[in-house]
Amino acid sequence: MFQGCSDLTSIDLSGFNTAKVIDMRNMFYRCFGLTSIDLSDFNTASVNNMSYMFYGCSGLTSIDLSRFTFKQGVVANSFLAGTRLENLIVSNSANNLSSGAFVGVGTTTSACTLIYPSGFTPSNTTQLNGYFRWKGGYFQYDPKPYAVLSTNGKTLTFYYDSRKDYRGNEGTTYDLKSVNSSPDWFSSRTTVEAVNFTSSFKSASPTSCYNWFAGMQNLRSINGMEYLKTNEVRYMTGMFDNCSSLKSLDLSGFNTAKVTSMASMFRGCSSLKSLDLSGFTFSPSSSTSYDTYLLYNCTGLESLTLPISANYIIASDAFYGVGTAENPCTLIYPDGFTPNGATPHDGFFYWKGGFFKTNGLPGDANDDGNVTVADVMLTVNKAMNKPVPSFNEKNADINNDGRITVADVMGIVKLVLNSGRASAPRNAYQSMSDAMAVTAKGNELTLHLTGTGSYTASQMTLTLPEGCRMESAQMVSSRSNGHSVQTCDLGNGQYRVVVYGATGMPFGNSCSDLVCLNVKGNHNGDVAVSDIQVVDYLTNTFLLSDVSGIATGIDSIGSDASDDGDWYTTQGQKVTTPTRGVYIRNGRKVVVR
Repeated sequence: MFQGCSDLTSIDLSGFNTAKVIDMRNMFYRCFGLTSIDLSDFNTASVNNMSYMFYGCSGLTSIDLSRFTFKQGVVANSFLAGTRLENLIVSNSANNLSSGAFVGVGTTTSACTLIYPSGFTPSNTTQLNGYFRWKGGYFQYDPKPYAVLSTNGKTLTFYYDSRKDYRGNEGTTYDLKSVNSSPDWFSSRTTVEAVNFTSSFKSASPTSCYNWFAGMQNLRSINGMEYLKTNEVRYMTGMFDNCSSLKSLDLSGFNTAKVTSMASMFRGCSSLKSLDLSGFTFSPSSSTSYDTYLLYNCTGLESLTLPISANYIIASDAFYGVGTAENPCTLIYPDGFTPNGATPHDGFFYWKGGFFKTNGLPGDANDDGNVTVADVMLTVNKAMNKPVPSFNEKNADINNDGRITVADVMGIVKLVLNSGRASAPRNAYQSMSDAMAVTAKGNELTLHLTGTGSYTASQMTLTLPEGCRMESAQMVSSRSNGHSVQTCDLGNGQYRVVVYGATGMPFGNSCSDLVCLNVKGNHNGDVAVSDIQVVDYLTNTFLLSDVSGIATGIDSIGSDASDDGDWYTTQGQKVTTPTRGVYIRNGRKVVVR
């Protein structure tokens, strides 16, 4: 009918009524241009002869004959000869075709894949190595996923091909299940030491990994995991349950978007040191069985990486047995994630049954997984050189200068105020010998910041004369914008003074008359101010003095000051052996500590 239509590239056969047709010989003979053909409406129940029907249709790589009815005794010589079929779909009546129907289909090196209905078996086939001959053609069965347990029971290998029936000499073969029930190799689980996924398995689309490796206590290696595609998997329950000898797992290629159950997935994997689940998608679920015992008793786990969807993990025992209060597991997660329902403690936090600490969460000085005012206060104490418990210096060092100062305090304040976005003051070293001054009135000392910046925080070290001690400190009320002052006795007459604000705002009005200190003892204004450090609110700069400032009751040194190396008090009295305090020598102010 269309014989020799070599330029024909497409044809619509939807209106053809072939119910009474008895001869279809040469119907599409040498239709070279056809690359596809829809025969779903063909009725071939009356056809007696189909010889050469598709002969020479070299553009066809796949043809669907599943709707064809091949009557008993139909002649179909060289029915598909000259095609380049890679896939052939046949109906239940295909065994009625004559013996030479598929001459020219497939080769010994490139067999055509035969796809047929359930319950059908090609008759009179000749089995060869990896393929079979049927009615003159070379075929392989439709590839299927399966596993082979080696004869010694130590290796489980996964394939996706059509050679399952030819691998009996390698061991026991198993079909894969699509439901949430244990695989057929489960009874041999204790002998398996290695699992291999061959490259062919990358074409498989399993829907269940239920208990695949559960109970394989001697399993030490899984190779080719990148070939396991989990896009269609719904069940991962118990997948690695009690793989207690397994020390590492590469799950970077896992897609869990369709998974409905992960219960006990890694339960008892006690030898795992780290686990990266950052590629997982945890979906909302109303059932606690979705992820119960997910990492139960993974007692060796030192680090766990989770995705931002991890808060959809709902089972309260999901991480039971992970970490301890003394050795919490490091939890790594993306920016913007906070473990919901975590209970903070000093040095760790408790979450869904496990003990965790964070890995480099800026501002989290107490390692509880959150940045709060508690971290501000802990860092204030550290800046004052007070002993602090379980302090994470790496997290608290917001400006990464290797030390904890009021600049870090203000950086953490900004983290708290800005919900996780740090803006740490940057360092700027400059001479600040005149930035701090002290005036004395009786037992009171008043600290002044004399610089021109708009300051929001400051710290300094005061050295008092021998016999004096600091009893209290308070902000001058007119300068405070929610600021506080804290002091710490460093010993030997030295005191650390830290002024910071929980609002992150600058000191009110000017910076003069900033802090009042109540000092007991006769100091005569002989107070040394050193290590002056301030945070400039406008420039977000942390200014550090490279010259210690010395504030005393003397405003200047006259030119007639002694130049003979003798020591004088700030009141001009000569001393033989200076003790701790501020003195004049060779026309310079000198601090003796």
